[in-house]
Amino acid sequence: MNKFLFIVSWAFIGLLISIAIIMWGYYNDGIFRMILGGIIFIVTISAANQNYKHVVELNNWIESNQGNLVLFYPAKKAIQEKIKSTFIPLIPFKTLEVYYEGPKLVGDIKRSTVLEIMRWNNEVKVNDPAILKIAGRNVEVIKLPELLKIDTTEIETQVLVERIVRLKNNA
Repeated sequence: MNKFLFIVSWAFIGLLISIAIIMWGYYNDGIFRMILGGIIFIVTISAANQNYKHVVELNNWIESNQGNLVLFYPAKKAIQEKIKSTFIPLIPFKTLEVYYEGPKLVGDIKRSTVLEIMRWNNEVKVNDPAILKIAGRNVEVIKLPELLKIDTTEIETQVLVERIVRLKNNA
């Protein structure tokens, strides 16, 4: 609801500014000012509409993914491939994944949703593997820094899997 109020307040301010510029141009015979005010009006409505759609999409995603786990492992390509081939098959249930593909964050979640999750919780960072649980509007995070060493040393994957299972079962 807070995001909706933010969208409405900024749209209202933009509309007031555009109407003021249009009126200023109308009363002073300034066609350029009227056109500028019209452009600001259209851009404000368009931006508010896009922001509204983004917030609705984000809320729908949150509702549909309550209690789901997200394996967040954007790291070097060699580490990501090793995690995919050796660690993910050990997890006994389905998890959503987020990783690097070139310079972009990709995976089972849209990039805008991932960036919003990163804004909600400062513990979620790139090059810092973690498992995330969506719980309401909160994100529970368990860091998995051991995964950064998976390509060079042997790590105890069973301990990590047990931590993930505990997070999943902690309702």
